[in-house]
Amino acid sequence: MSTTILTASNVTMIPSNRQATVQKKIRTACYARVSSEHDSQQLSYATQKNYFIDYIKKQENMEFAGFYGDEAISGTNRMHRIQFNQMMEDAKAHKFDLIMTKSLSRWARNTLDAIACIRELKALDPPVRVIFQKENIDTGNAHGELVLTIMSALA
Repeated sequence: MSTTILTASNVTMIPSNRQATVQKKIRTACYARVSSEHDSQQLSYATQKNYFIDYIKKQENMEFAGFYGDEAISGTNRMHRIQFNQMMEDAKAHKFDLIMTKSLSRWARNTLDAIACIRELKALDPPVRVIFQKENIDTGNAHGELVLTIMSALA
């Protein structure tokens, strides 16, 4: 019977199949909009902006990726919403993974525009999710899909 003595020269290290799980932070942008210049609307705009920036920065799994906001701009037409359109272009350039906004009404007042933009974001590779906080809708899950489908039917 022979004995093998293991030395550093005859030992081969086999790496583990398990890789360290490094959770990539979700690059998160936020969007706010108010439709008039009234003091109460301006306070709402500032509140939305501060809330989402603070919220995102406090999340361990998120990285703040920008704020977009349109002040005193109607949500019925996308044409004059400069920041919204910039956000859509930045999404296509893969500058963030997620957009957070207060509500569907802050996103758009025109249902067809709202759905078209969400579908445009979902069609990107990788898709960009949108979270509507008030309605508790995340376009990245089945619940969000269901709500969007119902909205499409109603539109």
